[in-house]
Amino acid sequence: MKAYVADFLAKLIEKAQLRKRLSTRNTAPSAHFNWAETLAGEIGA
Repeated sequence: MKAYVADFLAKLIEKAQLRKRLSTRNTAPSAHFNWAETLAGEIGA
């Protein structure tokens, strides 16, 4: 289960980074990225 969550978060962070690169004006992707990164850190991914 933990591995699945870690994999899901990795994909989420990847998507957030892509979105961040595509639209630097939009602040939502970076907010999602920070949230996902924090959660991944808490889980220990």
